[in-house]
This record gives sequence, C-alpha cells and structure tokens, in this order.
Amino acid sequence: MLLELEKIKFPPEVAEKGPSGEAEYLKEGNMKGRFLGQCLDSCRWGSPYDIMYEMNSLEMTEFVKNWIEQNPDNLRFHYKELSKDFELPYIDREVCPINEEHKLRGKGLDGTIRCINEDIKRIKEGYLFTWKKFDSRSNSVRTEYSENRPFIEDEEAWEEYKNQKNKVTVLQRCGAILSDRGAVLPLAEILDRLNEVPGGHSFCKTKNCADAINKELDINRECFGHIVYDHYVLPFDGWYLAKYVQKWYEQLPKGTAPFTTPSVTDKLVKKTTTPDRVEVMKKKWNKIL
Repeated sequence: MLLELEKIKFPPEVAEKGPSGEAEYLKEGNMKGRFLGQCLDSCRWGSPYDIMYEMNSLEMTEFVKNWIEQNPDNLRFHYKELSKDFELPYIDREVCPINEEHKLRGKGLDGTIRCINEDIKRIKEGYLFTWKKFDSRSNSVRTEYSENRPFIEDEEAWEEYKNQKNKVTVLQRCGAILSDRGAVLPLAEILDRLNEVPGGHSFCKTKNCADAINKELDINRECFGHIVYDHYVLPFDGWYLAKYVQKWYEQLPKGTAPFTTPSVTDKLVKKTTTPDRVEVMKKKWNKIL
C-alpha cells in the first residue's frame, strides 16, 4: 500500500524528459492498477501545494480518459473515501455579473440558471457595428453591438453622422450564468475552472492567424499575438485533483458524465492554440474525447 502512495519511479530515460515525458510514459499502458491520484502526482512540477503540469485542460482531460481506459473494471481514484460535502467548482452567483440591475431569471433544460434580461440599444442607422467574442460570464459566444462613429477630424463624415436621425433597435439577451449547480459539468470544464495560471502570451503576427481572426470577427486587422493557455497550475497536489475527477465521474450512473461537449471543446481549443489552427485542433480533440 505504501508503494501505491509514493510517487512513481520512472526509468532514467523517461525521468530526464521531465513531466511531459513522464505523462506520455504513463499513457503508454503504465497506469494500469494504479490510483489516479498517484499518476497525477507523479508527472508534475512544484511543491506539495503549488503544482504545474505541462498540459492544458484538454490534454489533462485526455490523460484522465486514458487512465479510465487502462482501468475499466478497477477505477481507484483515491485511497480515501470522498467526503459528502466535497463539491465541484460550480458557478453560484446572487447578482448578474454583466449588469447588477438585471433581475429576470430562467432555467435551461440542462439545469443552468441564467439571466434572461434583454437590453435595448438604439443605434443610428448605417453606423451599427457588431462583433462576436467568448464571454466567460455566460460561458458562450456573445454578440456585441455598438455605434461605429466616424473620427471627429473628418468634418464631413462627422456632420453626416450627427444629422442621421433614424435609429435601429437592437435587443441583446444577457445570458449570464447565475448557477449551474443543477447541471452536469463536463470534465474539461471542471479542469479549466480549477486552473489558476492558465498561460502566457504568444506572439505570432502570421498572415494565416490574421486571416482567421478577420474571418471570425468580420474585421480587418493583423494578429498582435494572444494568450495561449498551455500549462495547468493548481494550489494543491495530484491526489486532491483526483477527488475532483471522482466527483465528476459520479455525477451520472455508470460513469456516463461527459468528458467534454462541443461548446466546451470549442472554447478550450480557442484558448489553447492560435486562431489559424483552431479548426484542425477542434477535429483532433473531438475525435479523441
């Protein structure tokens, strides 16, 4: 039993590759019969209470899936029983994070409670500007609306803008999540919420990346670089992380809780790669998970 609680001793040629090489070694059939906590705690950097994996949230999800496939009839997450008050990282808010004056609530088929207020905007005709962005408060792609005003230095254009009296009405549903305690959370979403320091800045400025951005946002600009979430950081060890995985697994009978969903994969792929590679990576992860 004591050996099962210690960190795994890797062959020298594996250990010299660091946590990324150790994780690949474990995925090659070397997690069979082991606690998930032991596996997770053996392929990471850091101290007992401040750790980092050389994997992003999707790669961590695949690692767990691999462990389950290696142990189909003997899933041992942790050497201790899960306490009854142990919880997943649910969203639970009293006030709408987008507008605290929003009061309308609605419950979706998946059990998520959202703000269903609609904001009304009046925008001068011919000057409507829209763009889409991922909004963490609603955990979805949100369309934003604003007035595309001309520069005040362009006197003719500015005068034309001021004289435009006709306006279009735009309705924007809020959609912010207030609580998802009633929903079944995918593992990839749980792992992403636990990640404390998700990544660093990636500078690319490539034409392909700029083209991908322009296609998605319907604007024309170069890519100035973006945040790439390429590491996974936690304030606790791999054994404790295994508890979250067990709680995820037990959400539905017979371990049928989802590893991910198309919307979660889409969100995480955009966070973990550059825009020009999004479609390729989405196909990869949808096939794996």
